[in-house]
Amino acid sequence: MEQYETITCSERSPARLVPAIILACIGIPHFLLGASFLVFGAGDEDMTVIGGVFALSGTVLLAIALPFFAGWLNRKVEATQDGIVITSRFGRTTFVPWGQVSVTDHVSDSRRLEFHVQGRSVSFSAGCKGYDDMRSCLRGRGVLLDKSGRRKSVRTSGDEVIDVKRLV
Repeated sequence: MEQYETITCSERSPARLVPAIILACIGIPHFLLGASFLVFGAGDEDMTVIGGVFALSGTVLLAIALPFFAGWLNRKVEATQDGIVITSRFGRTTFVPWGQVSVTDHVSDSRRLEFHVQGRSVSFSAGCKGYDDMRSCLRGRGVLLDKSGRRKSVRTSGDEVIDVKRLV
């Protein structure tokens, strides 16, 4: 029996973490500065207002950074022998069999794979870890479509030629 390798495309790349780090680096000092103004300026009305504004802005920035961190930690798509498993940004997994999967390959404009499953679309860009391996796997499975909805049968730039009729 042949062992099938699971191919994973995830957002665990350094580029995906940069927005979260930037927001956290601004939000944490704002929150701490606001908290210190609230604690040490308790007798002064102006200090409590300034502290409240800084604490609120720090909290908002950290709340915006949270989905970026969660996406970096969890968001991925795995190609298995039976189908794909999509893990959302907050860790919810969805299994979709190969018969219900179609993937649009946006090569020329934004270099991303757009998975169309169960009435929704999930995109992974070329900056994601494992993007090229996932693209090759999807092409081999015959589920990779171009933007006009036609199955891709020939890859340019020296990639292998796949007979789509044989796969379907």
